[in-house]
Amino acid sequence: RLSQDHAVCKQAFATAWALSKHGYAVVTGGGGGVMEASNRGAMKAGGPSIGFNIKLPMEQRLNDYTTEHYTFEHFFGRKVAMTLDSNGYIYFGGGFGTFDELFEIMTLVQTGIVPTVPIILFGKDYWAPLDSIIRGTLADKYGTIYDDDTELYTITDDITEVVNLISTHTYEKSRKNMNMRATRLRKLWGYE
Repeated sequence: RLSQDHAVCKQAFATAWALSKHGYAVVTGGGGGVMEASNRGAMKAGGPSIGFNIKLPMEQRLNDYTTEHYTFEHFFGRKVAMTLDSNGYIYFGGGFGTFDELFEIMTLVQTGIVPTVPIILFGKDYWAPLDSIIRGTLADKYGTIYDDDTELYTITDDITEVVNLISTHTYEKSRKNMNMRATRLRKLWGYE
């Protein structure tokens, strides 16, 4: 719902552009506002700009800045597709849909259903009140989450930090996969 000249959309554009320049595909919900800004940033950088659109009775239309897209009938299927092989999740200030997807991903990572990946909340001003509730109410006052659950996400205003978090995670994931393959080959060839 945000206009493309809104500060949050400008941040989304710049972040997607930077990630695309570092070789990452950018995947969004394919709609307007922040999603459009992110797809536009990736496309302007010359990278894959993917939109996972959804049919809704109002509002949602596929933006013009996707290099590939798919339209889903249900939120569930779209969420599953977005979690299949992501190197990180970046959330900009948004509405109920943003919070729905954020808490779904945090729950999936917290419970080990999906691998740990960087969960980045971009915009300290926007996310600080939520962080306060998570730490002060959920963790401290009621104990409904563990203290280290607050480490599932990073809040930042720094695009370089976003790129570094995702690049470091991607490198570690790649290194781990290479070590697993090497171990399998050593076993296969009888070296273990």
